[in-house]
Amino acid sequence: MSLTGWIAYLREQGAAGADVVRHLEADTERLERVAKRFERTGRPARREPVGIGSVAERVVEYFRPRLPTLASPVLLNLTASGPGPTRWATPCCSSGRSKPS
Repeated sequence: MSLTGWIAYLREQGAAGADVVRHLEADTERLERVAKRFERTGRPARREPVGIGSVAERVVEYFRPRLPTLASPVLLNLTASGPGPTRWATPCCSSGRSKPS
């Protein structure tokens, strides 16, 4: 069974694995982006405007559940919200999402 098949199976099992399903879906999305990057290898870079604040929100949301919480807790806070200043970046950095899920 593929990873997406397992995700669909776990989703059908109910709320007990909802947190796991959400993380697996995010990991699957990241794997798809990596695969697309490899597919574009050797092609000219394509750039588009990206809000730095939106990227920062995604980075914080990605790392927050992965940071230590018991022995040496790490607290990660983002004090500004919104898209913030815009810079040119490759689509792999923005992934086309305007807000974190």
